[in-house]
Amino acid sequence: MPAKGSWTEEERRFVIKLRNEEWTAKQVQKIINMPTSTQNRFLREYNKTNVWPTVIHVDRSGFNNGNAKINKEYVSKLKRMARRKNDLTVKEFAEKLKDQTGIQMTVGGLAKFMKKAGITRKQKTTLYHDRTLPQNIHRKKLFLPLFHTDIDFPHCCATDEAGIKADHNRKYGYSLIQKVRSKNNKNRRKISGGSYRDNRSRVYGFKPKHSPFSLHLIATIALDHRKPVVHYWLSKIYTNSVRFSSFVKERKLPDWITHDIIDRASIHNTKKVLKALGLPTTEEVYKSVEVERLFIPSGYPEFNPSEQLFGYIKSRLNQVAPNYNLKNGWKLDDLQREIINAIKSVTYEHVLGWYRHSWSAMFPKKAYPPEMS
Repeated sequence: MPAKGSWTEEERRFVIKLRNEEWTAKQVQKIINMPTSTQNRFLREYNKTNVWPTVIHVDRSGFNNGNAKINKEYVSKLKRMARRKNDLTVKEFAEKLKDQTGIQMTVGGLAKFMKKAGITRKQKTTLYHDRTLPQNIHRKKLFLPLFHTDIDFPHCCATDEAGIKADHNRKYGYSLIQKVRSKNNKNRRKISGGSYRDNRSRVYGFKPKHSPFSLHLIATIALDHRKPVVHYWLSKIYTNSVRFSSFVKERKLPDWITHDIIDRASIHNTKKVLKALGLPTTEEVYKSVEVERLFIPSGYPEFNPSEQLFGYIKSRLNQVAPNYNLKNGWKLDDLQREIINAIKSVTYEHVLGWYRHSWSAMFPKKAYPPEMS
């Protein structure tokens, strides 16, 4: 049966003529094999305008379809534009794309397409902007040689923080076609939902427009067989410099830890605010626990192994989200419990793999240190 948009002009006129002559939809379907819904649509269009229908060529490139496969050629074009024009909004991006390549896309379609291609706002800022700044390139040149001379990478812990929203859910699942047995003992297929083609059809869940709350997690990992996630805090309170300093002071690190790998967030190097409150600065807190801070250069989050811990936690939440996130988002107790279960499931092999990933990102052609091999 022809797909939607593939009926010729003669076939459309023929169907309208028969239906106006009081032929039923089923009689017409036996002749031309056109679905009744398509016949009714053509007839409604003709009755509204009294103009014979013309064939409309449907754009099948999939640009405005979130389920469509991504053309690699267009992905490479989008990524090249993102590197050069990393400060543009999606609307400005769509206009530039139309002017330079002739590809016309709606703002919503382009946003879905870029998200599926991995060109998100955070990635544009991190990969295409921060990495190209001269000061960050200089910081990288100073950062990498430290592991050749002064610092032993396996003797470093890694700390980071992240927010987890209550609307965190699995983006989509896959439909299942159920087989039911009719009265005459013949197998008859019944498609779940009534509109899915096969078992590969995507089924999207519900997501609330606004998240009712967020949980904020601070965590430290290390290459410790006994306790790979050395310490963590989880609460609804936003992470600031006071909470981060308290976290550093409270945690108990193994004796062989010498450095803490952290990013360049402002809360990791606060002085004025803490001094005004009569509290020790972040630098003084690190000195009190005899651990040195090791700042990674901006734009290189893969140098910090703890970044992958939060990706692991969110992937675990995706797996269990259908059991908890039903239309209105997560409940506080359920989300807290599942995050803690995900943290407890982290093993030494997980952390070892994350450390290896960071080492390979820093030194692609260099072998692992003996403690990581």
